[in-house]
Amino acid sequence: MVLLDVFFHLSSKYAFTLHVAHINYHLREKESDLDEKLVQSFCLKRNIPFHILQAHPLKKDENTLRNIRFRFLEKICTQTRSNAIVLAHHQDDQAETLLLHLFRGGGKKGLSGMRPKNNKIMRPFLFLSKKEILTYAKNGNIPFRIDQSNGHTQFTRNIIRNEYIPLLKKTYPNISKLLAQTSHYGRRRCLS
Repeated sequence: MVLLDVFFHLSSKYAFTLHVAHINYHLREKESDLDEKLVQSFCLKRNIPFHILQAHPLKKDENTLRNIRFRFLEKICTQTRSNAIVLAHHQDDQAETLLLHLFRGGGKKGLSGMRPKNNKIMRPFLFLSKKEILTYAKNGNIPFRIDQSNGHTQFTRNIIRNEYIPLLKKTYPNISKLLAQTSHYGRRRCLS
């Protein structure tokens, strides 16, 4: 919602058309529907074109959901002749991604994490912590919802987020920032 708010304000300042694509996987029943309604309501009030995918995936693993998401985003990007797909990944997501790659044996390329810009995909919030984004939302009275499934250990990423990172923070309070910096360094090393 913060990304949407920021880009809504930027769109009026720099005169570009903003489209919003939302995927409802129906994984959390009513909660998923409330997420959809929040985004749709925000868009309707501001006259932002809203595109929705009602997905009912048979497999609910991270890769399947990611593939559904990116296929839909690319489809909407093509249909609307958009120049970019902008995602709200932040510094904490980057730290989790780096650890995921490291644990899976990702090598040099794995140490690069998510790129801020990769073809049409842009991630402008990679330098911001989740805490900073939440502070912005609260200070700006931006409505948002918390995905309660982020606390479940069904996905490997959630185990890293809820168990490993907090454990590392006891010794290294700035671990997310340090890992994000490492991914930046990893990108530079992979490009050279």
